[in-house]
Amino acid sequence: MANFVTRALSPKILPLRLGAEERSVAVIGGAGYIGSILCRRLLAAGHSVRVLDRLSFGGAAIEEIRQNPRFTLFEGDFRDIDLLLKAVRGADAVVHLAALVGDAACALHEKDTVAINYHGVELAARVCKGLGVPRFVFASTCSVYGSADQVVSETSALNPVSLYATTKIDAENMLLSRRGSDFHPTVLRIGTAFGWSYRPRFDLVVNLLTAKAHFENQAVIYNGEQWRPFVHIVDISRAFQAVLDAPLRAVSGEIFNVGDDRMNHRLNDVGEALRRIRPSVQVVEEQRPDARNYRVCFDKISRRLAFQSRVTLVDGMREIEQNLVAGKVSAYQQPVYHNHRVAELALTAAG
Repeated sequence: MANFVTRALSPKILPLRLGAEERSVAVIGGAGYIGSILCRRLLAAGHSVRVLDRLSFGGAAIEEIRQNPRFTLFEGDFRDIDLLLKAVRGADAVVHLAALVGDAACALHEKDTVAINYHGVELAARVCKGLGVPRFVFASTCSVYGSADQVVSETSALNPVSLYATTKIDAENMLLSRRGSDFHPTVLRIGTAFGWSYRPRFDLVVNLLTAKAHFENQAVIYNGEQWRPFVHIVDISRAFQAVLDAPLRAVSGEIFNVGDDRMNHRLNDVGEALRRIRPSVQVVEEQRPDARNYRVCFDKISRRLAFQSRVTLVDGMREIEQNLVAGKVSAYQQPVYHNHRVAELALTAAG
C-alpha cells in the first residue's frame, strides 16, 4: 500500500510547471497539518519557502526540512508586525493557513477568535499589499455553508452555524474587497479534511474514528445520515499548489471549493470504510445536535484548474491505520493531536 504523504513528493507527481523559475512562497502557519505537507511539495517543486509559525504544536513536523537551504523559519505570532514584515517581504506569494480552529475553542475564546481569524488576516493582507506581494491564497472552509438541503457551490447562500465559520466569511469578504492590480487574493474553501500528516490530527472525524477503531476496536458514528465533503490532506496541498501555479488571471479574486464531487459522503460511509479496514470493529450509530449537513459542488476547481482528488476515503483511512500499526502515535487523545485543546491551553496561559 502506497504512503500518500510520501508519494505526494515524488518528482513524477510534482512537475515544475513554472519551468526553471524559482518562486519564494511565504506560508503563514506552515508548520501545521496542511502546511507541513504543502511546504515539502513547494520545496520539491524547486521553490523557496518561508514559514511563519509560532510552533504551538512543536516543530517536529518541519524538522527534517529546516536543513534545506531554500527553507527559512520565522518563529512567532503572525500578528507581530515586525516578524510578519520580515517573513513576507520580497515573497512572490503568501499562503495564509494560520487560524484558531474548532467550534469549541472558538466559542470559548470569542475575542481571540476574531482577533486571529479576522483582524490577523486583515493585518497580513494590508502588509502584503503594501509590500507588493501579488498573490495571497487564503484557507477558508466549506463550513461556511452550514446546513443546506441542496448541493452548494461557490455562489450559494452562506449559512454559518459557528463563530469559526463566521470569521472565515468576514475574512473572505475583506480580502476580496482589497483586490487590485497589485494584490490578487484567492479563497480556498476546504472540505472536511482527513488523512495522515507530518503533524497528525485526531480532532477530525475520519482520523478520530480510525484511531478509535485501531486502539479500541469500536467507533461511534453520530448523525450518520449527514453529509460531508471529504478531502484528503495531500489533495488539499495539491489544490494550494494548483492555485500558486495558475496564471493570475485565472485565480485573482476567485473562490474555489476544494474537493471532489465523488468525495461527498454520508458519515455512515465512514463506518462502512472502517469495516473494510478492520472487519472486527464495532460501529455504533447515535444522534446528537449538529447543524452541519451539506454536499458541495466542486465543478469550478475541476474546470478552471483541472483539479480532482486522488485519495479515496478508504485509502486515506488505511494509511492512517498503517501509521498507527507502525507505532507512530501511541496516545491519540493527547492534546498535541487536537487543535482546540492546544489553543485552549495557549489562550488560557496567555490570560
